[in-house]
Amino acid sequence: PDLLILDEPTSGLDPDERDAMLNRIRVLARQHGKSVILCTHILPDVQAVSDAVVILAEGRICVSDRLDNLMQPESPAVLVRTVGASQSLEQALAGRGLHSATTDEGWLSVSGAVDDVVLRIWEAARESGTLLRSVAPARNSIETIFLDAVKGAGHADS
Repeated sequence: PDLLILDEPTSGLDPDERDAMLNRIRVLARQHGKSVILCTHILPDVQAVSDAVVILAEGRICVSDRLDNLMQPESPAVLVRTVGASQSLEQALAGRGLHSATTDEGWLSVSGAVDDVVLRIWEAARESGTLLRSVAPARNSIETIFLDAVKGAGHADS
């Protein structure tokens, strides 16, 4: 068939079988051109195999968009993880006119588009003697997308 409708296809599977099922879904969609509707509450599975997402609340569509669009934060930022303390890096970033703040997860979030700030982050790290463990664009998590959509539809307890 050209369209497959899969309802909780990984529910109850052990980790190896779950990975195998997700791979089968990817192969069917990307290599064989099949359209797949994946109904699941396992949000990492959605992120692993989906190009587009539709989120329903009480039978109504509250979000429908490409996953890569939904994962873009409202305000662009770059997430930085340092080896050790980041205070000297924060000061060097401020000296370059960049705003930074520490996230709840311990990342340093530097405001601005990736193309505009990455080189300045590396320069600030070199100047401050800070070792960088990771530098990556900020992205919304699939969980945040879902919770915001459901909350926005007036169903925060869903």
